[in-house]
Amino acid sequence: VEQFMTTDLYTIKEGELVDLAALIMNWKQVRQLPVEDERRRLVGVVSFASVLRHLAARDEAQAGRGVPVGSIMRTDPPTVAPEAPDLEAMRAARDAETVVSYDLNYRPSLWKRRGGKARAVEVNRSLAPYIDVMIGNEEDFTAALGFKVPHLDHEITNLDPSAFKMMIEAVLEEFPNLEVVATTLRNAKTAGLNDWGAILYAEGTFHESRRREDLEIYDRVGGGDGFASGMIWSFLDGRSAEEAVEIGAVHGALTMTTPGDTSMVTTSEVLRAVTAQGARVVR
Repeated sequence: VEQFMTTDLYTIKEGELVDLAALIMNWKQVRQLPVEDERRRLVGVVSFASVLRHLAARDEAQAGRGVPVGSIMRTDPPTVAPEAPDLEAMRAARDAETVVSYDLNYRPSLWKRRGGKARAVEVNRSLAPYIDVMIGNEEDFTAALGFKVPHLDHEITNLDPSAFKMMIEAVLEEFPNLEVVATTLRNAKTAGLNDWGAILYAEGTFHESRRREDLEIYDRVGGGDGFASGMIWSFLDGRSAEEAVEIGAVHGALTMTTPGDTSMVTTSEVLRAVTAQGARVVR
């Protein structure tokens, strides 16, 4: 896992106050903080949920004197070594009842020297039983997982949502552990003009975003990541699957209006665009 793990972490000492943990989480928009002792050894993890429970339950006297993070942290967090294979990390996450999300994200250049599509399908199928949320695009489920979309033409221009729903149903039949399956639908007419939408399955129901035809974009890189992050944010924010697919699609669309694959829009801009019918600028 060391090739894709994050090493630039924000941490907190076990003797520091819960209020500081809340401020750091809000500042950096994270939901977990590793807790260290004075020798910088990992001694626990404090979660956003545990911080909220503490802040909601404390009385005025407790608020005045503060409570150390060490008193509410989890002292036995699941861990894996940097050299552990990704499958071991996914198993540990599942054992800890942590939601595992996975972006299929097939890239021919990355798999060229590793066995191509056949090897990608083999690897992804071995990981699929340990995944809760699976995300892809109009090509990924075929190239990276081996599921064909009925009636899809070679140029991927006939993006019939019903055909993708049939494909997702086949995926769910083979991997019933999946709780959420989502895919973006992009018809790239030109480099700057795309049709754009998304489908999401959750709790036995399919949800579709609004179909945005002839969407003018600046840089298509990051559209899929924008959709995934918008969808995940929606679920973490307690929103419905119907809202999640729309917010994800809107965030992906807005991400493609700026250069690079990093979103430059705010939450309020995304939520405003969900219901917007035109392109009027709000200042």
